[in-house]
Amino acid sequence: MKEGMVSCQVSTAVVPLRHQSRHRTLQGLLRLLLLLLITPNLIQRAVALIQSRVVEACFAVNACATSVARYATASPSVSWQRSVWSRTSARESITHVAAAAHDDDFDNTINQHYGHSWKCYAQYSPLRNQYEKSGGILYRQSVLTQEEYYSIRQELDMLIGKGGSVKVEDEITSSVARNRLGARLPPDCKIVRILSNPNGSVARLVNEVEGNTSSGSTGSNEMVLSKHVPVEVRIYEKSGAGMEWHSDDILFDPAQVEVVLTVENSSDCVTMWEDVIKGSDTAKRVEVETCENSAILIKAGGARHRVAPLRNGRRVILKFVFIKDGATFIVGAEKHINQFAASRTKKRGKKK
Repeated sequence: MKEGMVSCQVSTAVVPLRHQSRHRTLQGLLRLLLLLLITPNLIQRAVALIQSRVVEACFAVNACATSVARYATASPSVSWQRSVWSRTSARESITHVAAAAHDDDFDNTINQHYGHSWKCYAQYSPLRNQYEKSGGILYRQSVLTQEEYYSIRQELDMLIGKGGSVKVEDEITSSVARNRLGARLPPDCKIVRILSNPNGSVARLVNEVEGNTSSGSTGSNEMVLSKHVPVEVRIYEKSGAGMEWHSDDILFDPAQVEVVLTVENSSDCVTMWEDVIKGSDTAKRVEVETCENSAILIKAGGARHRVAPLRNGRRVILKFVFIKDGATFIVGAEKHINQFAASRTKKRGKKK
């Protein structure tokens, strides 16, 4: 009797355990099935929500003048990451997001938010604001893309290096420069093509801070590389090489924007300028050792600047001019663009 009772107790104890195990298994399978059915829809909704929020954020960034200027060119999948080598306009950055969001009607969406002009970004650009508040001067690092920068360095080494076609000479006509070397670059060289490219990094930067932002204006009013003023390479490597305090001469009407692009700098040269506070008579003196792949934009006739005398090292820059498309060259301004022409002519005369 006791054995039967024990047997019965054991049997009744085992059955519930089996039912519990099966029940849990079925619950797990049902949950998994439900998850599989719901997950794709949830993911799709989540992705759509994220994409819409990203595009909305882009609009807000643009309208609030927050710079979305750099992206890594190595891979489209990381186009929103900041890169020390590249920069792009807000339109391109937002367009990348729009493409990712599969927004086929993106241009119309933008126009609904900002009218029918992309000039809104430049109008509210923090760089433009900084440039104008400083009296027409701006220093920016990481200006060129990696491809642009290395192409310029390689081409410059070929032009002015040993056996190159461009002869570097002493600059003897400048009234403010001392012990500086330099040369004009051929107008058809690769460097000039890169700098003049309207979709290039330099042209976009100049147009961002100085281009016309009026949607109702006639004509392009785009800032373009001047063909009248040659692109020059200038080298600081002699002891004492530098420039005295000065403002750049106005060569065009309207006034041009002078650009100093640092290609190489291992020197102790210090570039200084007077940062004039807009609406004030006071000026703050700014000093910087310009790094490679950086640029200084200076509105002609504006901020005074200088380069402290070199003691050691070497600094190589490119100097060129951007003007409003259709700007008029001022009569008599030729004397200000012949820093290297006189000595070059003499050398050619000797060869003859």
